[in-house]
Amino acid sequence: MHVITGEIRKEPRVKAGANGTLYIVELSERYKDRDQQWQYTNYTFFFNAKSEGLNGWYQEAFQVGKVISVSCETLRIESREYEGKVYNTLQAGGFANLIFSQRGGQQQAPQQSQPRQQTQSQPRQNSEPPIDFDDDIPF
Repeated sequence: MHVITGEIRKEPRVKAGANGTLYIVELSERYKDRDQQWQYTNYTFFFNAKSEGLNGWYQEAFQVGKVISVSCETLRIESREYEGKVYNTLQAGGFANLIFSQRGGQQQAPQQSQPRQQTQSQPRQNSEPPIDFDDDIPF
């Protein structure tokens, strides 16, 4: 399984149909390589909203500049040539699953909150020995 987290680069394409609303979303991951040059990986994902609730979530999540996380079983490469350069984009082999979406709009000023009373709690007494996770490894 692949999990990709990226920023939405372009306005998603939306196509309403008899089987729901299709969203085509393009993401980009960006990092600096050893030479301090920016490197990009581009992705295209397809999402089908078959219910009003899912459609509302997708409308909120799929906005330019927002960060989302997507999972899919397989990725395939789509290559295209433009003005003598070859561009590769990774696409999900089927429909992808939205597993995280950045909520809200621009950052807002923090709101004033009432001071909380701090209570001290007693640490729980545990008579069981600590778990040694190495015991579970079969080799």
